Amino acid sequence: MKVLRVIGLDLLLPALLGAAATLGFAPFGYYGLTCVALVGLVALWWKASARRAALRGWIFGLAHFGTGIYWTFVSTYY
Repeated sequence: MKVLRVIGLDLLLPALLGAAATLGFAPFGYYGLTCVALVGLVALWWKASARRAALRGWIFGLAHFGTGIYWTFVSTYY
């Protein structure tokens, strides 16, 4: 049970928050969702150790970059 909690808090939840942060930008336009995602990330950092906070921030950034990179394909392909 503890392993699922660690996987959820360290990998899954930051990835979901990072992907949700992308929805605040064009063309989606859910602007408040980016703020909610960042508040969620800070909440995950609140009581975490430095190593865990760095891991969670890296996963958040990777998901945010991975879901937001589509515009480079569109701008170079079309």
